[in-house]
Order: sequence, then structure tokens, then C-alpha cells
Amino acid sequence: MSYPGSPVSNEQSIAAVRLAATNALNNALEFAHAQFEIQEQRNAIVTTVCDAARAGDDSVRQAAFEGLVKIAEHYYDKLHERIVDIYALTENAIRNDIEPVAMQAIEFWSTVAEEEITLIYEADAAREAGTVPDRRSKQFVIKALPYMYQPIFDSLKKQEDDPLEDSSWNVATAAGACLELLAQAAPDSILELVRPFIQRNIPDKANWRSREAAILAFGSVLEGPPIEHVKALVREAVGILVETLQQDPSLAVKDTTAWTLARVVSVDRDTTLAHLPALVNCLRGTLATAESPVLAAHICFAIHNLAVRFSEECEEETGSLREHIEALLQSLLQAADRDDASEGYLRITAYEAINALFRSVSKDGIPFVLRCVPHLLEKLVATLGGLPRALNEDEVSDMLELQGLLCGTLAVASHRLNSTQISPYADSMMQAYLQAFRMNGSAAAIEEALLAVGALAEAAGKEFNRYMPHFMPTLQHALSNIAHHQICAIAVSVVAELCRALGKELFAYSDNIVFLLLEALKSKSLVRSVKPPILSCFGDIAMAVKGNFENYLDQVMNCMKQAAESSVQVNVLPDDFDTQEWLLLLRESIFEAYIGIINGLRDEGKQELLTPHREWIVGFSEWIVQGAAQGGAFPDEMIKPIAGVMGDLVDAVPSTKEHVARNAWLANLVDRGSQSTDERTKETAKWAWATIFQ
Repeated sequence: MSYPGSPVSNEQSIAAVRLAATNALNNALEFAHAQFEIQEQRNAIVTTVCDAARAGDDSVRQAAFEGLVKIAEHYYDKLHERIVDIYALTENAIRNDIEPVAMQAIEFWSTVAEEEITLIYEADAAREAGTVPDRRSKQFVIKALPYMYQPIFDSLKKQEDDPLEDSSWNVATAAGACLELLAQAAPDSILELVRPFIQRNIPDKANWRSREAAILAFGSVLEGPPIEHVKALVREAVGILVETLQQDPSLAVKDTTAWTLARVVSVDRDTTLAHLPALVNCLRGTLATAESPVLAAHICFAIHNLAVRFSEECEEETGSLREHIEALLQSLLQAADRDDASEGYLRITAYEAINALFRSVSKDGIPFVLRCVPHLLEKLVATLGGLPRALNEDEVSDMLELQGLLCGTLAVASHRLNSTQISPYADSMMQAYLQAFRMNGSAAAIEEALLAVGALAEAAGKEFNRYMPHFMPTLQHALSNIAHHQICAIAVSVVAELCRALGKELFAYSDNIVFLLLEALKSKSLVRSVKPPILSCFGDIAMAVKGNFENYLDQVMNCMKQAAESSVQVNVLPDDFDTQEWLLLLRESIFEAYIGIINGLRDEGKQELLTPHREWIVGFSEWIVQGAAQGGAFPDEMIKPIAGVMGDLVDAVPSTKEHVARNAWLANLVDRGSQSTDERTKETAKWAWATIFQ
């Protein structure tokens, strides 16, 4: 026991004070930009942190390395002054220190790598634009790799005794994540370091840690290095990976192998295609016998990536997967039904893989999708019946999760089916979705059910109108659900799908819909991200109800004018990219709405109703083109919508042509658009030129 005044007590007291001081400094680092601009103060701060990183107390060292991470994050450009000292500190910590300190040392290099990856992207963007980047990478990662790679590789072998049971962040997982970033920050040099480590450790039959570390290293460096070098490595390894997943006695090794195969199929189509039958058989067989839900989830992830890979290819190559679709779907459905499917994200990953397969199948594979619908619908009905009988919160949570997943998968299936194919199941689907709404379950389940209704409407077309009296109360409630903005946003997207499905038959319900959309726009509590979709939705409604949009024209146009004027008043900082992106989306949505309204009214000869609004539309377009919104910069993304609106306006109301054609800004805009590399922008600009200026 220690007593006041004893040496141990004094040491503990000193360490406690130093720890508190180090933590206080860490908390201040983010706000020390002024101090870091002064060399004397900067040196003092970094020296203090580095000295603390050598302290005898474990907690002080850990806090000091946390400080170094913050310095790397906020003051990367100043690191070069002390980087040699930091090399030595981090290398020693990773090799020799306790796990929490070693993890922070690894995190330092992950942070540096992230910064240098960003700088690589910025340099590439500047090169494409013919400009000079504001900052340049100091290539700390490339210079450090010859000294740092071995400690990182050694850390990969420091797994937990049962990695699948203990999913917490540890030194091995931190090293794997760091290696992924290093591969992107130093793409030209990482493979020559990793390859010998892989070749030396994969054959180590006596040590599962070595095998697992080697496969993790392989999977971690597939993104970043030149693709031809990656493909060469994949061709060497894919057969070994398949055999390892099937035969390795270690569950941890098989799990990492499944994750690595998921990455392999994403990066190398040719090798995947060459090994497709063996790969599919391996994934199906190991999924059926997977001892752990975590392993099964990673196998499902590999199947998901396989489906995504083929969905990106042409119909002929997708056909290579077609003969395996039905068997893969059966395997995934069985995995989703496992008793332990709620563990390790297995159920979620299985349904995501099913959705990817549904999306990837070619037209002649649609019957496979259709055959799954009764099974999925039966399971959804079972969850709805099971919810009232759930015994505890865990059971309720599981049921609601499954309900949402089934609604989501039925939505994906509906998107692939036509009205004839979906007709036999439409009544049962809609009945189940309405029951899900009545049960008022989790927000996630309601969101998925709304999406499923929208997909059913798209597939059923005008036949969906018979469900509208039953669905309208739910839709109205969702549109007015400002507190749950995601539900409101999805409801807006459902309205757009109803517009396309019902056409003029939507007019029976559009009064309430338009009123609720206008109310949502006026709400100060609705998050701003929902407002652009609402604005563009007015264009969808106009295209659906045609001349009947006259009933809402003045209200909607005034509301859009207010939204446009408010966007002018927003003060956007140069580095506030979120607000810049939102303003761009808002203005694009306004012009999309104008296009829908102009064409909807013109289709029934009511385009003259636009006359009171022409001057504002033209004036707002000019204001954006002149660059006032972006401090002198006009975004390319606005060329197509503005050219489209101007062309549609002149086409619909020819008396506008003489006034519009005199605007030099418009001629310059259309000329710029006709030279665009985007084909849709170029096509719209050429059409607008012919309509307005010829």
C-alpha cells in the first residue's frame, strides 16, 4: 500500500498530472492553428508531445500518440520538421509497446496515409483541369515504408485468440486497416513489400496466425496499386484462396479468406470469369457448412460482390453467371433463415446479396426472381403475424429487422417485374404493406414498406389505382412526418413513382399531395436535404396531371420563387462543400420542376398560363449563369437544366423567342454545352440552340 509522501505515491501523482496536461494539450490541438504558424511555438508543442511519447507511464504515452494523430490530421504540412523523430517513435511503439499505445502509433500512419490519398486525388483533379494544386504531398508514407512495413506486418499476426468471437478493434485489425491506406498512398511500392510476406506465410501449416495475416495483407492491398500488377497477384492466388476457404482448419483463416475473395471478385473480372464455376461451388458449399454466422456473412458478401461485378457488364457476360443464379439464390435464402442469422450481420448481408443478384440477372433470368416472390411474401406475412406474439424486445427487434429486409427485397424484385408478372401477387403484397403501416413498427421498417409500395406502383402501372384509396392515408401521414425526415423523403419519392404509374388518374388525389408538399417546403424544422426532391416532384406531378396543374400553378411557382430567392441569400464559405452541393442540387431541382410544369401544361394547350412567370424564369437563369451564386464560378452541372428550360419555354411559348434569343449569356451557355463531354448535356444544348437561335 502507498502512503502520502512515499516514492510510489509521488510517481503516481506526477504521472497523473502529466496525463492531465497531455490530455489538455490534445483537446487544444484542433484549435491551435495560430500557434502552429509560429515556428517557436510549434516546436515547443511538438517537442512536448514527443517527450510525453517516451514517458514511463503507459497512459501518458498513449495520450501522447493520440496527440500525434491529431497533429497529423490538422497540421500535416508541418510534420516534415520532426518527421524523423516521429518515424523512430512510432516504429518503436508498434514493435515494442503495449497494445493501446501501438494502436495509436499505427493510427498515426493511417492518418498520414489518408491525408496523402486526399492530396493524390487533388493533384489528379488539378492535372485534369490544367491547374496547379494548392498543396502537394510530402510522400511521408513512401519514405517511411522501408522502415515501417515490417512492424505493420508483425502486428497483423497479433490477432485475438478467437478473432470471430472478439470483434473489438485491436492491434491486428488496426494494422490491416492501416495497410489498406498505405497501399493507396504508396501504390507503386507496396506490392513488392507485401508479396514476399504473403508467399512466406500462406504455406505455414503450423501457425494459423501466419496464414490469416498473409491473406489479410493480400486482401488489404488490392485497391491502390496498378491494376495490371494487382491482377497478376490475383491470378497467382485465387486458386489458393478457393482451396483455403474450403479446407483450412482455422475458422479465422477461412473468414479472412472469404472477405479477401469478396475483394478479389470486385477488382479482377477476367480472373473471376475464368474461375467462375469453381468459385460459385466454393461459395455455395462453404456457405451451407459455415460454422459461424460471421463467416457466413463474409461469404454472402463475396456473392454480393460477384453479382455486382456482373451487373456492371453487358448482357452476354452476365449470362455467364445466369446458370448459377438459382443455386446461389437458394443458398442465400437458406443462410437468411439460419437460427443464428441475427448474429454477425448475416441476415442483412444475405438479403443484400439476394438484392444484388435480383438486380444483376439478365431478362431471361427474371423467372428466377419471380419464383422467389411467393417465398419472400410468405415470410413477410409470417413476420406480421409474429410481431404481436413476440415475447421480448429482442424478438420484436429481430422481427422488425426481418420485416424491413423482406420489404426491401420485394421492392427490388418488383423493379425487375412487369405488370403481368407481378399481377398475381399484387393484392397480397399491398395487403402486407398496409398491415406493416398499421402496426406502426420501426422507422426503418416503415421506410422499406414505403419503398416497396413505390416499386409495386411502378410495376403495376395504372392497375395500382385500385389501391390508392387504401394507401392515401398512409402516404399523407408520411408526407407530413417532418420529425422523421427520411420517411418524408421516401414518401416524396413514392409520389414521383405514382406520377409515372397513374398519369392523369393521380388528379383525384393531387390536391392533398400538393398541399402537403407545399407545407413541408414551408416547414423550418424539415431538414434541407428533403427540399430539393420536393421541388422536382412538382414537375413530376405536372407531367402526370397535365393541364389540371393549372389549379396549383401560382402557388407552386411562388413557392419555387421563394426557394430560389432564399438560395441567393445563403452565405456559403469556400470550404463549405456540403452547402455548395446542396445549393447546386436545389437549383437543379427547381429547373427540373420548371421543365415538368412547362411540358405538362403544353401537352393540353395551357402553356400561356406561364406568361406571368416567364420573366422570373429567364431572370433567375441569367443570375445563375452570370455566376453570382458561386462567387463568379458557373457550375457545369447547371448547363443542361437551364438550356432545357430555356428551350422548352421557347418551344411552348414561341412569343418568348425574340426576347430570349437576344441574351448573350444564353448563347454562350448553349455554345458551351454543345462542346460538353457529357453526351446528354451536348444533346440538350444542340436542341436548345436549334429551338432558340434558328
